[in-house]
Amino acid sequence: MTGLILPHEGYVDRLKRCWPNGGEVVVSEYAALGEMTHVLADIAIMGGVNAAPGLYADPIVMAQAEGARQLAMRIITQAGVDPVRLWDVIKSGQRRER
Repeated sequence: MTGLILPHEGYVDRLKRCWPNGGEVVVSEYAALGEMTHVLADIAIMGGVNAAPGLYADPIVMAQAEGARQLAMRIITQAGVDPVRLWDVIKSGQRRER
C-alpha cells in the first residue's frame, strides 16, 4: 500500500470484501486524488464542508446537506488530505469581488 492515510477503521477490510484485487487500485487512485488539491477543494465547496450548519425547515433537505458534507469529508480524508489544508487552497483561489 501507499503512504495513504486510512482514517476509517475497517477500510482495508471493506476493500478486500468489495474489490477482487483487495482494493489496491482504489487505494492507489485515492492517493493520486490526494495530489489534486484544487479538485478536493472544489469537492469541499460543493459538499458544503466549510458552510455553517443551517436551520432547515425541511428534514429531507437537512439530511441531504449533511450527507453531502459527510461524503465530501470522507473523500478528502481517504485521499490522505487534511481538510484544514484545503481552506488555504479555497481562500487563495476565490475571486476577489470589487
